Amino acid sequence: MAYVETMRENKGDIKFSNMQDGVYNIFDLLGFPMLYEFYKNENDAIEKFKELK
Repeated sequence: MAYVETMRENKGDIKFSNMQDGVYNIFDLLGFPMLYEFYKNENDAIEKFKELK
């Protein structure tokens, strides 16, 4: 996941939202919550991006 570091060095990021529980569980098993932020809805993810400005 080296691209994550490059993306963040260039002021970018990825946030996930609106995931079905089954999909989130797979991402969780793969360790994605250690790399990315997950939100229940799109508005929460957008607000988090706004905080970073």
